[in-house]
Amino acid sequence: MSTWQKYAEFVTSRGNIEHCIVISSDDGAEWGLSTPDFYLREYKTMIMQEDGTEKEETVNEAANVLKYMKGQTSSQGLRLNGERKHQITRNYVDEETGLQVTITKIPFGGACFANAGRCILIGTFNEKLQHTSPECNETIIKLAGYLKKSVWPEGLFEGDAVGGGGDAVGGGGGGGEGSWTDHVQKVLVGSKNIAEAMIVRVETLEVLAAHPAGFALQSYEADIPQEDGTDRRETVDEAKNLKTLLTQKVKPSQGFRLSQTKYQVIRQFEDEVSTCYTVYGKKAMGGCVAVLAGPVVVVASFDEKQGHAGPGCNEAVAQLSKYFKEQLR
Repeated sequence: MSTWQKYAEFVTSRGNIEHCIVISSDDGAEWGLSTPDFYLREYKTMIMQEDGTEKEETVNEAANVLKYMKGQTSSQGLRLNGERKHQITRNYVDEETGLQVTITKIPFGGACFANAGRCILIGTFNEKLQHTSPECNETIIKLAGYLKKSVWPEGLFEGDAVGGGGDAVGGGGGGGEGSWTDHVQKVLVGSKNIAEAMIVRVETLEVLAAHPAGFALQSYEADIPQEDGTDRRETVDEAKNLKTLLTQKVKPSQGFRLSQTKYQVIRQFEDEVSTCYTVYGKKAMGGCVAVLAGPVVVVASFDEKQGHAGPGCNEAVAQLSKYFKEQLR
């Protein structure tokens, strides 16, 4: 399975997209599909002409997508998977990301197309599955924005460009800080069920990205309850304790703490979605999740006072952790 196929599947796993297609922005070559039988096709069909007559023409769906992603139009319109023609509702440059975006509609569904630089990201939604156009558009535009800003390994612009092995997902080394930050801010915090999030490298305990800036693994003095009921002043090393909790599967005697907030560990398990070792924590009106995703740890907290839901937080972290575990090998 190619890295781009895994990425397309990751996009649909967010819950508001039915199908995802990734193609090259140079020639329309197919890079990844979330569903094998849903793709851009080439075929002959009758096309309405300006004078009202119809003429048989060869429709190349990928070529037409490229035109719209360059700000142009096509007399054949936009079609996906050999199905009916989509109505173009918007074809514009997004002010926030600078991406060329096209939004379309068909009965009970539609699609969003976004030019992510070297590739084009396409997502469809199905109202019968309770999908909505705004949620589909937001996901595609955010993820396309992330891809456009990511550091891509040279020579890997096809097939395995997203992962490319090693630390390519995060851009690796010194060049990937922006990419890690995008994962935190757009994929995690952008899910709208997360208040704080961070990604930590397991081996060095280096925080690769965090949001907000004050959310960190800290070291400090605190009174720690002892087995005999007394308290003792100890140095708390949150990073070391987090590593112990996830790699050794042992609750630290100092408890589970993030940014000087203590959480009660309520569950430790191998998650079926991410296939990663996962820990759930709870505090008053909130909670957290920490996941060991291969060489990195993904951590996030939710705040019920802000309308966050624990399951939504857990799901967002599980899906990103699954993606990291598959790519960062």
